[in-house]
Amino acid sequence: HAMPVRHKGSSGFSTYPMFVYLGQENMNASSKVMAGIDSMSLMEAGHFTKQEIEEGLTYTPLIQTSENSEIISREFFNMYSAEILPKYLVGPKQARDFSIKLNGSFQSAFKDMPEEVKQFYEDQVVLKPSQVSNAEHRLKTEVSGALIAIGDMDFLTDEYAMEYKQVNGRQIPKAANDNLVFVFNVVQYLLGETEVLPVRGKAVHKRTLTKIEEKIVGIAAESQESEEKITNELFNLRMRLSELERRTELENKINLRVAEEIKSTRIKELALQGELRKIRTAFKDEIEKLGRTIEVYNLFTMPLLAVVFSSLFFWRRKRK
Repeated sequence: HAMPVRHKGSSGFSTYPMFVYLGQENMNASSKVMAGIDSMSLMEAGHFTKQEIEEGLTYTPLIQTSENSEIISREFFNMYSAEILPKYLVGPKQARDFSIKLNGSFQSAFKDMPEEVKQFYEDQVVLKPSQVSNAEHRLKTEVSGALIAIGDMDFLTDEYAMEYKQVNGRQIPKAANDNLVFVFNVVQYLLGETEVLPVRGKAVHKRTLTKIEEKIVGIAAESQESEEKITNELFNLRMRLSELERRTELENKINLRVAEEIKSTRIKELALQGELRKIRTAFKDEIEKLGRTIEVYNLFTMPLLAVVFSSLFFWRRKRK
């Protein structure tokens, strides 16, 4: 479905059909490339149209739009704003392919070997005669290959693939969708490591550290709230201190009451700075404690599982 966008120069939002959120219903679940992918976001993406496919090649859609998708000419993007563009969408309404896969034997784009390639191999034969021989030009690949294409590049950028949380004044990155998982899957698939894709896909979603992440965010929020409160007090205190010092300079004489207030204000300032250090130290200690807990858990869980599975394996063999 269309994603909401903020309009330039205003605080208003509207759905923008060229920024699309895609769910599992848009993914080809039968393809290993899409293992573990639940959602993706594409920005002003193009689409592929299946026409005449060369003999020996198989065309497989990986990511598709809904049956209600329409298209718009690229020339309109620089002419109209996000509010106006949807008016120029045209039909027919149908499912379109955002990403496709070609498998099979690919034909060469050249009838003869290009001179540059020929020269390269001739040079290599001279430099490494025992390792390289003159290559023959093939009009078609002998081994089955694969090509995967997607009609977007922006989906890889941090702006669209990541989201950030403020934790103790720091920006903590987190995946906003499965855009990057898709890229990892594509690389694995093209490297021929298709067996691990379903396993890796499940691991990404089944072994999430949601509880731990929520705990960290909770600790950070509590720490940040206390820190902001003290920071505000410090700010007001320093403003008062500056005012008192300026008053002393203007009067050009020592006012005992003002001097006493300056002294007590400085003492309060030091105390607040100490509290601030304690809050930050406590936050750091909590995070480190959580980290140590995870390390201990990992240290003992895996050997324990190994012992359990080994025991079951030998027990079953003994029964046979």
